[in-house]
Amino acid sequence: MDLKIFFTTFAMIFIAELGDKTQLATLSFAVEAKSRLSVFLGASVALILTSLLAVVFGSVLTKFIPENIIRIAAGGLFVILGLWFIISALFKCLNNLKIDKLFILMKGMLEEMGGATVPEKRKVPRVLVIEDEPTIVEFLSTGLAYEGYEPVVAFNGEQGLRLAREGMIDLVILDIMLPDIDGFEICKRLRSWGSKVPIIMLTAKKEISDKVTGLDLGADDYITKPFSFKELLARIRALLRRSGVKIEDSDLCAGDIVLNSETREVKKAGEKIYLTPTEFELLKLFMRHPRRVFTRETLLNRVWGYNYMGDTNIVDVHISHLRDKIADKPPRMIRSHYGVGYAFYPEGEE
Repeated sequence: MDLKIFFTTFAMIFIAELGDKTQLATLSFAVEAKSRLSVFLGASVALILTSLLAVVFGSVLTKFIPENIIRIAAGGLFVILGLWFIISALFKCLNNLKIDKLFILMKGMLEEMGGATVPEKRKVPRVLVIEDEPTIVEFLSTGLAYEGYEPVVAFNGEQGLRLAREGMIDLVILDIMLPDIDGFEICKRLRSWGSKVPIIMLTAKKEISDKVTGLDLGADDYITKPFSFKELLARIRALLRRSGVKIEDSDLCAGDIVLNSETREVKKAGEKIYLTPTEFELLKLFMRHPRRVFTRETLLNRVWGYNYMGDTNIVDVHISHLRDKIADKPPRMIRSHYGVGYAFYPEGEE
């Protein structure tokens, strides 16, 4: 018997005082089959003990307090507990009902009530990052947000499983070495639930056996640390396309500059411009986030990678070359914010 599950269930039911029995049923199915006995044993002991305490407490009260007062107090307590259970159940339902599902339900009801329509909600791919190292979490979440994704972060396996089960997740980036549940077990559980969400395993392990194990358990891809963020983005796009998730258009336009992230071509006034891979990534980042000021440290992390240990002056050198190639004359599109960094302004903006 799982003692942890037993005592957790006992405490929950005892404190609730015969409260929400649906919570007990939900808990019994949320845990593994081998732990369900612990759930029911803990609940049974808590219910029996609570009932005995109620009988003893009631018999003692009748000796010192008039019966009519006890009835009034019991009735008031019953009403208060009833309202508390109703309100808690309502909040629980609202918490479990996702906004996307509520939007779909509302849309269908309006369309049935006379043809009213609700505009389509824009789909932003949600990427769940399950990683315990704060530096990598910050790097990934910031980078994914800049690239137009919605990052959702979990610092341990239990939290990651809960978010994967409750949230509308389009892709999972999963570290293997986690403090509580390793990535292999998380991958195994996700697939056992019937989840088809794409999974990219992220780890420092380079052994072929670890890669084979992850892929056999249901992972879709595997990338080792330290990794290139550009490569990770390419793998994310490929998996999202394969799973049918719509990704934003590949063309970015600013003034007479057109950048295609799929063909990696850049044209200015119809003429092709040849950029190095680093210059291309810098321009794409700027064009995707116009008017946003990037510090040199942020540009290093986003373009060169979080493991880059060189001088920040390399950013100034590459931006100077990029300005020359796109013929960026004053008033510039790529402007310096002295003491801070750089920002991109579409042509013609002051």
